[in-house]
Amino acid sequence: MFINKKTILLAWEWGEGLGHLSNLLFVANSLRESGCEVVVAVRDKVAASKLIRDPNIKLIQAPAWRRRARSIVHDVSSFSTVLYNFGFTDLACLYDCVSGWKRVLQNYQPQIVVCEFAPGLQVAAYGLGIDTVAVGSSFAEPDPNRYGLKITGEAEKPEDIDLHMAVQDNINRVLSRLKMATLESLDELFRVKGTLLTTLPEIDVYQRRVGGDYLGPLSMTLGESEIRWTEHDKPKVLAYVKPDSMFFEALMLMLSRSGCNVIAYVPKSDKRVAASEYVSDTMKVFSSPLDVVSLIEGADIVVHHGGNGLLCQTLLKGKPQLLAPNHQEQQLNAFKLQDLGVGLVVENADLEECEESFKQLLADVSYSECAKGVAARYSFMTQDWQREKVRSVFSQS
Repeated sequence: MFINKKTILLAWEWGEGLGHLSNLLFVANSLRESGCEVVVAVRDKVAASKLIRDPNIKLIQAPAWRRRARSIVHDVSSFSTVLYNFGFTDLACLYDCVSGWKRVLQNYQPQIVVCEFAPGLQVAAYGLGIDTVAVGSSFAEPDPNRYGLKITGEAEKPEDIDLHMAVQDNINRVLSRLKMATLESLDELFRVKGTLLTTLPEIDVYQRRVGGDYLGPLSMTLGESEIRWTEHDKPKVLAYVKPDSMFFEALMLMLSRSGCNVIAYVPKSDKRVAASEYVSDTMKVFSSPLDVVSLIEGADIVVHHGGNGLLCQTLLKGKPQLLAPNHQEQQLNAFKLQDLGVGLVVENADLEECEESFKQLLADVSYSECAKGVAARYSFMTQDWQREKVRSVFSQS
């Protein structure tokens, strides 16, 4: 039985933002409560150490990806393309990463690994025959039953097949060089013991997925919980705006001119932005993480870029959303949400377009009604239910 095995290694390898860490922490705590020894490997140990303070959870640095500068494929039609963009056809980069994970696995001897967007670890675990459980958004956890790991429904092009085979061949070259088991086909890598999807079926980019357990977003308080809504007789708007987004200026100006009661989280960045110039009596701007789950409860609208975690948390709270996606994963999420009738997508960093969509969300109650309907449909997704779901996956033989 999975749950009785002693050591479990959880890892976050790719992707930015606290959502990945939140997912791992939720699973780690659920497993700790079941008596497992937990080791967590993260891409950003400094940030993680500020949030994971449980002395019973060992925190280690994940092997780094050191891919060379290269052109990337912007039209991501399959997960093979994702692997290519992250450097899976860079032999030196992939070898260093997988050999690093091999050393970690040999050092800690886990019986199971849990991968949160950690395909490098999945390669090493496959090569050593260690059971894997995947956790994360639908974009990060591909459907192995989808031919060519295709995300979109477009017909496969010759270049897609070439890229898919190049990724598979490079993985096998690394595994062979490290004297580890090789793949018959790339989809084998993702035929894992369990897949915990931190999304909702309607937002799954693979649609009609065969297998996998939908957990919904995993809620952990990773930010300031002292921030509260002030009492104004105005709509309350929660915003998460990245300073390096092309939408930054348009969204911040839209919010500052809206006259609404706004709480905005603008994370710190190397890019110099004057977020403070948008602060007013009705608009508060914070650079440290917020307890967004409690703030969503009191919000009327949530404005953000379409990241899976915040999008699904907001859906479960029944609130309409204005989305300004920065990249293709967020675009896929955003348009699926818009198709549900619970939000709108802005495609251009244009103040007029942003304001028009924002005003439409405020004026048309159908968005709020649709959002409440989705929330009611998934009201069973409580934290207790999610913990039991996690444990059930790890208790399967």
